[in-house]
Amino acid sequence: MKLVTTCLVVHTGQIPCKRYCKLGHQTAPNMTYLNEWSLIQRLNDLYNRDFNTVSKLFRDRSKDMKLVRNVRNYLTHYEGSKVKMAKYVVSREFIMLTLKLKLFVAICLLRSMRMRQTRIRQIMRQLNEFQWLSTEDHGP
Repeated sequence: MKLVTTCLVVHTGQIPCKRYCKLGHQTAPNMTYLNEWSLIQRLNDLYNRDFNTVSKLFRDRSKDMKLVRNVRNYLTHYEGSKVKMAKYVVSREFIMLTLKLKLFVAICLLRSMRMRQTRIRQIMRQLNEFQWLSTEDHGP
């Protein structure tokens, strides 16, 4: 799940958050970062930023972002009792999810470089991989 982590570092990292922290210098140092957001909140925020493009890859935001969170949690905090998740991470659907997350990270990186949403959409439409993955299932 390095892709999810990369996306979140781009989004939150150790970069002071001026957009969300409105108190500026009055805010405690540990509150000037978005690390207080839950993983699902950060994923949803990233999803919403480029909804028109990302929704082609992940049609059901709530279900899909929870799946990403659950897979990430399973892989980073391994719990042997989750048989369903253990089977999922060795499936074709998991490979599809991983490839979709790769594009999700690319979209996030382009947005972090201040590229306009319309230009990102144009780029993604030209990628055969994006066209193919937007038709593939990734659910368990």
